[in-house]
Amino acid sequence: MTTSKAKQHGLVYQLQQLGNRLSDMVMPNIGAFIAWGLITALFIPSGWLLKLDQSIEKTHI
Repeated sequence: MTTSKAKQHGLVYQLQQLGNRLSDMVMPNIGAFIAWGLITALFIPSGWLLKLDQSIEKTHI
C-alpha cells in the first residue's frame, strides 16, 4: 500500500511541476496577450475604429 501512495504522490508532484512550468511560460506574457486582443479589437473589420468612423460619418450627414 505504501508504494501505491508513493506513486500517487509522485504523480501529483509531477503534474504540479508541469503546471508550474506552463504557468511560468504564460504569466510573463499576459500583457502581450491583452495588447494583442486590444489591437485586434481595434483593427478587425467589425472593430472599434471602423464603428467609430461609421458613427462619425452618420453624424456629419
